[in-house]
Amino acid sequence: MIENMAVIREILNKNGVCYIENADMSLYSTMRTGGSAVLMIFPKNTAELYAVCKIIKNYCRDFYIIGSASNTLFKDGIIELPIISFKNGFKYIDFDVNNNYYTVKAGAGVLLSKMLNFSLKNNLEGLEFAYGIPGTVGGAVKMNAGSKESNIENIISSLDIITKYGEKFNFKKEQLKFSYRNLKITDFDEDNYFITGVEFLLKSSTKSNIAEKMDLFKSRKMTQPLGKRSLGCIFKNPEGHFAGKIIDDIGLKGSTKGGAAVSEKHANFIINKGNAKSSDILDLIKEISETALREKNIRLDTEIKII
Repeated sequence: MIENMAVIREILNKNGVCYIENADMSLYSTMRTGGSAVLMIFPKNTAELYAVCKIIKNYCRDFYIIGSASNTLFKDGIIELPIISFKNGFKYIDFDVNNNYYTVKAGAGVLLSKMLNFSLKNNLEGLEFAYGIPGTVGGAVKMNAGSKESNIENIISSLDIITKYGEKFNFKKEQLKFSYRNLKITDFDEDNYFITGVEFLLKSSTKSNIAEKMDLFKSRKMTQPLGKRSLGCIFKNPEGHFAGKIIDDIGLKGSTKGGAAVSEKHANFIINKGNAKSSDILDLIKEISETALREKNIRLDTEIKII
């Protein structure tokens, strides 16, 4: 719950922080579904984020963090906690050269697609796996985004964060414990923190070499329902299995609930046919999970974030 909205408005206005009350969350999700958020805040830099931390510490018991919300399903109804979005800020990219390697520093709000274009323009190798992956740098790090060939873990060198209490930390790669679609920080108890910046280590290469590596990921994307309203892959791949094949095998490829449907092109995608509600998507997720457990004895865990 949010307490004393009048004081919160005063703090945000005083610090020049953009915010929206009663925000229509369907406008901020690539699925184009969701209810409304009592308060949505858009800090553009560290100074504004400190003002947000003050609000969280004194007037909110918890909060949600989003980037571009390309893997976030907002439930129908009212979201009582504040949503902090990096959509409009933390968008810097800087780099330095050290022999054959480049240290690239990027703000958490930078889109992965922009990072990939930057690396291609500057002949930097290592980000090819990010082709076609939506979302921001911060979200990609938190989820250890990637493919079976590579992921964020393999190119990161350090991470800048700010806690909800306004404490700033820098963690080196050896302190970052990555796993499949997850990140934990060694000897750090905070879980709900803000990733503000990331340092990557990329190798100097040639445009032709980078383009050749990217072709693999370009062809793979053609098997996905590009251009459709979706959240990307809904389920994590269980060890030794592919979630899409499991869903196909249990006969739920193409199944529908209200305005939502399991994609005929790739069964691990749920698409909005035009008039879906978040409850339709959640109903499909529940049906798929229960059927996979009952018929295959395989547990499917969601990869998407549900708020």
